[in-house]
Amino acid sequence: MYLIKPSILPFSFPTFILSALWSLCFWNVAGDIVQLLPKIPSLILRGIMALLLPILFTVGVKVYIEFKVFLDDNLIVFVLDDPEYFANVFQVFFSNIFIVIAYLCASVFMFWYFVRAASYKQRSYLRIVVLFVLIAVGQNQFGKYGDTNFATIDTTYLFTTKKYLREKEQRAKRKYLKPSESRMLPLKGNESDYNIVFILQESMSAEPLSIYRYDNNYTPFMQSWFEKEKKNFVVFTDAMAISGCTNISVPSLFTGVGPEEPYDKLMQMPFMWDYAKANGYSTALISSQRYTWDNFRYFVKNNSLDILYTSEDSELSTVNDLGVDDIAMTLKAKESIENLPKNKPVFFIYNTNALHKPFQDYSPLLEIPPEIKERYGKALYIIDKSIENIYKAFENRGELEKTIFIFTADHGEYSIKRESRLGSFLKEALQIPVYIRFPQKWVDENRANFEILNANINKRVTNLDLLPTLVDLLGARETNLKIFEKYSGSSLFNKIDNSRDLIFLSTNEVRIWSNEGMGIYRDSFSYIIDNLHHSQLYNLNRDPNQYNNIINSFPQPYYDDFHKIIMNNKELSRIYTNYAK
Repeated sequence: MYLIKPSILPFSFPTFILSALWSLCFWNVAGDIVQLLPKIPSLILRGIMALLLPILFTVGVKVYIEFKVFLDDNLIVFVLDDPEYFANVFQVFFSNIFIVIAYLCASVFMFWYFVRAASYKQRSYLRIVVLFVLIAVGQNQFGKYGDTNFATIDTTYLFTTKKYLREKEQRAKRKYLKPSESRMLPLKGNESDYNIVFILQESMSAEPLSIYRYDNNYTPFMQSWFEKEKKNFVVFTDAMAISGCTNISVPSLFTGVGPEEPYDKLMQMPFMWDYAKANGYSTALISSQRYTWDNFRYFVKNNSLDILYTSEDSELSTVNDLGVDDIAMTLKAKESIENLPKNKPVFFIYNTNALHKPFQDYSPLLEIPPEIKERYGKALYIIDKSIENIYKAFENRGELEKTIFIFTADHGEYSIKRESRLGSFLKEALQIPVYIRFPQKWVDENRANFEILNANINKRVTNLDLLPTLVDLLGARETNLKIFEKYSGSSLFNKIDNSRDLIFLSTNEVRIWSNEGMGIYRDSFSYIIDNLHHSQLYNLNRDPNQYNNIINSFPQPYYDDFHKIIMNNKELSRIYTNYAK
């Protein structure tokens, strides 16, 4: 398994061999204890082990495939903070009849094996004592290496549980997403009667979208719409998410606060919908995701949001990770949009889920063409139909020609070839789609601004630029200048300069995780520091896929500037101190 898909943890042969020996000792002593028990308790214990082991193995492998570790203390915290997450994943995973059959077969086989194997062994109290001593010495001596090196599944469970208990007090200091009474409320800008629709995609890379010139039939509606109104679309070719982690990227997108900025600022800056509400809009946020995850629901809900409707508000079943069927949810969204008052413009956010791993590949409301074999492609086809439902909602209102559609994503997924996106600062994980469709009337009225947008399409932009862009769309910059000047991002109605510094993080005050680091992008250089590869520097012009680390030939002016940025920021300097080599 390790050779097929390398772990984010370093591989040490001594540590792995020691963990394997520990495993052998543990299961031998478990077998001896089973033999010492009376017949009925012994059979009950064997049955529990036969049911439990396939679950532990399945959880370990699934976590490994998605996160590239079997388990770590952060995942334990994640499940303990939100037990419903495990229930959702369990429900989705075991909804597959073939998995259920495989699990039952594995349990029956293990029970048979435990009964057969036990009958050939002799009971030995001395053997049990010796094995217990070896286990105690092993977990004490090699536990710390198990935290930081690839190990067997069972020893990883042990090591990380110990680490979780050891660091419980430290984790209590973590700051959570929560409602805020100190959030600033913006003032009204210019009058605007254009609807604004944000489609926030979960886990969408620019590849393999046909709008980015990839040849496939995954998104027929989107491609048809684009071909019909090509001159009204602005497609940014070098767009990036500021994090590979949803619970950093999305709060930053909604507030315009960079991931490296203080928690207090995140709790004070206005939401997107605060600007819309100040300008007289009806506001709505609808998502197929479960927003009670990591307190998202309580973080985003305030008096400026007229409608907040997420998966936990529906009666739909979970079908993919934490989400329900996107097509079913957009039918609900379509109904809500059509029922909004027509005397007010609409600000609407739809947050998808189908592209989150393991990818929604089926909907009872849609027949997916049999020629689409790839699971991600099937999920894209479902997303495409979901977008069509939202499009038709505004078409039914007779308002397509007064509706601006903005498309983006929280992070990439499809193009990831190396480490998990949760700790990656490579473009393969952070490259996302950003494109905007304007009505022809808006283009005619704002020709100069439209030309500036088009002049920026090949510049490096991030989803942090979208809130300042929204403020300009609403004509609210001048009335909220003190707030606007605090934004890390830049309005896309300004000339974008690739010489600006863009900062990317996977951890900060609201997110603690084992695999962490940072990225700083400027001009053709990307400077990355993480716990796996330590210091890296890539020249994006010569090495766009970021394989050739040139850290030993760091240009001095960039080195000085980057390190000044790092040392002036608490989060960046902490990461630099821990991992730079």
